[in-house]
Amino acid sequence: MPTISMMDLQTVVLGELLPLAPSTLAEPDFPVPIGSATELTAIQLSKYSAQLAQWNSARDWNTKKQSTFDSKNVQAIGLLNTALSTGLWEQVKMKDATTSRTTAKIWDWLKTTFATVQFVEVLDNFEFMKTFKLDLSNPIPQIAKYCFHYSRLPMKGTTPTTTTAGAPAPATAPTPESIVSQSMAALILISSLPLNADPTQ
Repeated sequence: MPTISMMDLQTVVLGELLPLAPSTLAEPDFPVPIGSATELTAIQLSKYSAQLAQWNSARDWNTKKQSTFDSKNVQAIGLLNTALSTGLWEQVKMKDATTSRTTAKIWDWLKTTFATVQFVEVLDNFEFMKTFKLDLSNPIPQIAKYCFHYSRLPMKGTTPTTTTAGAPAPATAPTPESIVSQSMAALILISSLPLNADPTQ
């Protein structure tokens, strides 16, 4: 089996190289004599030959392009098969059991299903916020780091509803909101300030 380069793999995975749509170019019909003539004219034969050559050229080009895609797609799917665990690959096959399976479809499903913030990462970011202690000698970079960890927390969607008497609630798009509210993040930041036990200072 020929090897596939990383560039070829990228074009298939990202959907830059796609299977061809079914060709709409029909094979030209063989001409018939005009009127009472019993033989074809030279113009008819010449025109038919040109149309047939054009159709053959387009068919050969489509066949070559489709063959190129099929070859690279099969090799890319084979690489995914060897890279994924057996259980995960079985999920991939169950999700897309059609003969039109493409690497781009598989990759999109993997991203949609698994390209989320992992629970351990969420805990790490929240743990940093909870144990954060602010040193007032140089607060700006420290606060920037605190904000960075806060921004890494996952978002949740809330759907605000506004109702009018006698009318159904309008459909609105979810508003992204962190799982830790901004007010709570601000309280945690305030609690990180160094406290002075001397009430006279």
